[in-house]
Amino acid sequence: MIDAALFSLVTSATGVTTYTSSRLFPQMAPESAVLPYMVYDKINVDHEHHMEGASGLATATFLIDGFANSYST
Repeated sequence: MIDAALFSLVTSATGVTTYTSSRLFPQMAPESAVLPYMVYDKINVDHEHHMEGASGLATATFLIDGFANSYST
C-alpha cells in the first residue's frame, strides 16, 4: 500500500515527470526500459508500538535511484 502511495507521489511531481514520465520501477527496471528512468526499493520498515502492543503504524525508508545517459538529463 505504501509502495502505491510512493509511486503516485513521485510520478505526479512535475519536476520528475519532465524527465522520466512515469518510468518508475520497483527494485529493478526491465532491460527494455527507456532512459531516463528511476528504480525504487524499500530498504527499511519500522513498526511502531505503544504500551499495549502494535499500533498499526509504520515508517518506511525508500531508496530511489535515477538512471540516464548523461548527468544533465
